[in-house]
Amino acid sequence: MTTASDITDKDRAFMRRAFQLAEAAVEAGDRPFAAIIVDADGNIRAEATSVQRKMADITAHAEVTAIRNSCNDMSRDEFAAATIYSSAEPCAMCAGAIYWSNLGRLVFGISEGRLRDLRNTSLKNAALRMTCSEVLATGAHETTIIGPVLEDEAAVAHQIFWKRDAEADLARGKESIL
Repeated sequence: MTTASDITDKDRAFMRRAFQLAEAAVEAGDRPFAAIIVDADGNIRAEATSVQRKMADITAHAEVTAIRNSCNDMSRDEFAAATIYSSAEPCAMCAGAIYWSNLGRLVFGISEGRLRDLRNTSLKNAALRMTCSEVLATGAHETTIIGPVLEDEAAVAHQIFWKRDAEADLARGKESIL
């Protein structure tokens, strides 16, 4: 994994855009995750937020949705030269999607470890204890991984969401899978 010191001003700008999208997802009633796919020329090819609640689809994570939204537009070679910016460290499922889409570079905000500290401990928020680096290291082709970056900025949407989510669960007296 490459360190946060390897990011450029362009990377910072795209990460901050991902954080804005994550905050918008929270305001729309969904989870605080966002992803942006940027091609080798610096053009945004897809932007997505978590739409798990909106779509009632537990697989509708931001990274998977961004990849789905760009598959008809991008070849495997274009994916290999592209970067996916994720507001949070991708889960194992999203890391697998990043691998299978052939994305060559990943830059992420908040780490899974720090995210785990912010989430409440309910069953619906339990995550696999496997980093995206561990998943991507098992593949035949290399994916450059940079992160965590701008982690304090990335944490803002999560601090708001996970507190609000825990309070809503208590008020309902039950948990939802989404």
